[in-house]
Amino acid sequence: MTTRKLQPNTNTFYFITFTCYEWISLFEITDLYSYIYECFDHLELQKIYNCGYVIMPNHLHMLVYMANTEKTINKIIGESKRFMAYEIVNRLKKLRRLDLLNLLGESVTQHERRKKKEEEAQCF
Repeated sequence: MTTRKLQPNTNTFYFITFTCYEWISLFEITDLYSYIYECFDHLELQKIYNCGYVIMPNHLHMLVYMANTEKTINKIIGESKRFMAYEIVNRLKKLRRLDLLNLLGESVTQHERRKKKEEEAQCF
């Protein structure tokens, strides 16, 4: 379940957890671990310092220190999760895991589909 509460504080610690859809072991299936480490490096460039983490096959826990004052932790972590999702889909396509791609595609809500179409239309 997504928690949508704005976290405006900087110079503080956050405990972050996110899971794969229906607890499917997508990190393991797509061997996403090295990509997650790259995301940690990217977060550090944005002044989000990783103080500890646990990566499981289907979820991730992080303890981070937020020093960035330009963006909220919500925005930065949301962007990281979105790019991880794109990478998972690309890897599933390479693995030809149509079963999982179809399952994930069916889970997208109408609101999310419309939002994506609007974003794509703004690109042109």
